[in-house]
Amino acid sequence: MSSVLNCIVTPRSSNFRCEVASRTFEEGVSTLTVRDQQGQAIHNARNLIRSAHERQTAEVLARLTARRACLLRDLDRTDAQIATKVNKIDAIDQELLALPKIL
Repeated sequence: MSSVLNCIVTPRSSNFRCEVASRTFEEGVSTLTVRDQQGQAIHNARNLIRSAHERQTAEVLARLTARRACLLRDLDRTDAQIATKVNKIDAIDQELLALPKIL
């Protein structure tokens, strides 16, 4: 960078030194551009990973919520079946109590 400034400030500088300084400056700018592009690529990759993770988390949450709802429906159905059987047992108990005692 100082070589480039010397070329600008010192009119007696040789063309070769100015060309070398200019080339060095351009390579530095090119390197910075590549690094900026790499940094942007890394940033984009992180965003893609974050987005994929959020999407995957949402899918797992939806799947687990649906499974929970299914299990709750199964539990309600089982409770209803148990209640029906308990009612039948109660009815049989009532019939048994209504029978005359033999002993």
